[in-house]
Amino acid sequence: MQGLIPKLIAVNMRPKSLGEILEQSDQSNSLISHANFILGLRLALAKVLPGDLARHCSIANYKNGKLVVFADNNAVAAKLKLLAAGLPDKISRQLQQTGRQVTVVAIEVQPRPEPTATPGKSISMSTAGAQEMRALSNQVTDSKLKNILTSLAARGQK
Repeated sequence: MQGLIPKLIAVNMRPKSLGEILEQSDQSNSLISHANFILGLRLALAKVLPGDLARHCSIANYKNGKLVVFADNNAVAAKLKLLAAGLPDKISRQLQQTGRQVTVVAIEVQPRPEPTATPGKSISMSTAGAQEMRALSNQVTDSKLKNILTSLAARGQK
């Protein structure tokens, strides 16, 4: 009976990291390579654009020499379109070591989402605290400090 049951040999059973899993797949290697290239394009675009214009645009994609750039608004898109004729050559010079070239730059408007506002702090003061603040303001001789303490005491009594 013992001979019929195969023996299980404990092999290194540690879980694989995400990086190890991604490195094993050819598709993920091409995805990682493309993502790194897009990051390089982003740096190249920032070098060739004047002033703060690069902060208001982002690289959307690159495929077969066509670079798609998203502009935050119409004004940025208009400025980019004025520069668009010279951008492919300038960006391609920045990318010489990659062997890829930018032949066309397409500009599209895609506003970035507005950051959500965080609610302000709500601080309350007890009636006793407001009375103590008013008493302290009566003892202070410095007029600026006295005004601040009086103002704080008034907020606490509302």
